[in-house]
Amino acid sequence: MKSLRLFLVTGLLAFACCRPVLIDTYLLTEQQKSLIPYVPDTQVTFSFNGEKSFPIIITEVSKGMQQEYRGEESCQYYEYERKTAILRSVYPEINIEATVCAQNNESFKRYDTLNFSVRLGYKQFALNCQWDPTGISFCDTVLAGFHYHKVLVFNNCTDASHLSDTSLLYYQHIVWSQENGLELITFNNGDYYVLENQNNY
Repeated sequence: MKSLRLFLVTGLLAFACCRPVLIDTYLLTEQQKSLIPYVPDTQVTFSFNGEKSFPIIITEVSKGMQQEYRGEESCQYYEYERKTAILRSVYPEINIEATVCAQNNESFKRYDTLNFSVRLGYKQFALNCQWDPTGISFCDTVLAGFHYHKVLVFNNCTDASHLSDTSLLYYQHIVWSQENGLELITFNNGDYYVLENQNNY
């Protein structure tokens, strides 16, 4: 009886479990990897409103693959290459995680799109707080009086509905360039943290 039970359990497990099947692998191009232009254990200097300087340390830069299954019970999966950088400042307390990830948008027949997101503390920043299948696009902009050419402007998606309330202080935008990485962090009250010795303004 025990052997019959063991046989049934083994049979059910063998039938229920399937071997993972890789559908496709999506790799970052060299240009996409260069969107995170940092090496570990280096630092950049920022200032608060252009006055008080402070260092931001690049504590970690990592590359790897992530798996995404087609569904909860599916054994088929995709692999996506990703690159992540962690930037930290003790005072003011800033913790930033920037991640660029290869992406496949099958339903839109586009295979060259990219997922690039920035997290500042617990706040999620994105180029568009609504999902956008067109990928990333660089733009020229003026923020906090600084002129930027060919940059990415990330919006605070976590606090998007509260940014007009200046009685509370929120991060508003992050400006990111391919040359320097983090360029500018703005607040909803007009204050900002800016990279010193910028090349593009």
